[in-house]
Amino acid sequence: MFFSPVFQLLLFTSLLHHSGPSTAQAAKVQIPEPSYFPICETSLSSPSAVSVIAAAKLLLANPPGRRCEQNNRLGTRCTTIATYEGAKIGLCGNYKSWIECAHVGRMVVSLALYKDCSIPIVGRGKDGGVDLRRLGGQIKVAGLKVVIFS
Repeated sequence: MFFSPVFQLLLFTSLLHHSGPSTAQAAKVQIPEPSYFPICETSLSSPSAVSVIAAAKLLLANPPGRRCEQNNRLGTRCTTIATYEGAKIGLCGNYKSWIECAHVGRMVVSLALYKDCSIPIVGRGKDGGVDLRRLGGQIKVAGLKVVIFS
């Protein structure tokens, strides 16, 4: 049986649109993010909330699956994984343990927004604003600890 080229194209696209997922799509596995427990530890010496969120955005910009790894064998057993101005985000735990970088970024933003760990400091910032919020704390996740410090 012969169909016109236009009809063949319409039939082909219709079959593609209504067919199930391809084997490549069906094989894609979504790994759930581990549970985490935020702890507020904000003080007057904590970094500004704006800088902490900017550091978290650097982690969020990583492609899916990119690992942030703890590479410090001795002492604190913590590795700084992101910095922005005076804010630092560190990963503490066993040597060579890791977690997905973007997940760390989401957890830090959660600490800033959902848990509302920030405290206001009255003064003038570089941008001329009068509310300089500070943010500090840690997040326990999968045997690791994410720390926000300056």
